[in-house]
Amino acid sequence: MLLESYAKGKRTLEIFLDELPSSPREDDNLGTLVYGHRRYVLGEEEAWNVDDYTNWTDWKKGELGDAIALPVYLYDHSGLSVSTNRHYPFDCPWDSGQLGWIYVSRAKAREWLGYKRISKQRERQVLEYLQNEVKVFDAYLRGEVYGYILYEDGKEIDSCWGFYTIEDILEDTNFKEVA
Repeated sequence: MLLESYAKGKRTLEIFLDELPSSPREDDNLGTLVYGHRRYVLGEEEAWNVDDYTNWTDWKKGELGDAIALPVYLYDHSGLSVSTNRHYPFDCPWDSGQLGWIYVSRAKAREWLGYKRISKQRERQVLEYLQNEVKVFDAYLRGEVYGYILYEDGKEIDSCWGFYTIEDILEDTNFKEVA
């Protein structure tokens, strides 16, 4: 389904919904998403009963050693949405609650990001990476994945799919100043 069209000189950019996106959780991610849900597979590790644990320490005591983690909340009403922030609608007592956690061991974070140690500032950066992974997964769950076809003089010259924001497409195709 065509969403937007832009023209710039001899080029035309058409942006579409990606109707067959792959899950970003199938990619190589920094974080691991642990979930507890009886109807959906929403991560890489399944926790049998998330309600039994009130915080990260209760759940993973000693299994990974020192890890960096954020809670992940699910809103399940006419579609799915996830977030690391427990704000409306993720605090709705009927349609939402804690799904699980996204975490990374400090050793993996150091290896991935090339750090020798994780300072408080770097820990905030790691938490931001984890939040962004959840935001991308949320876009995927809500069906907000896009692709484009680029034409020059009416002839297709490029296409690409799997973008999570239209702004990323505009930047990738040098159409940012047209929008």
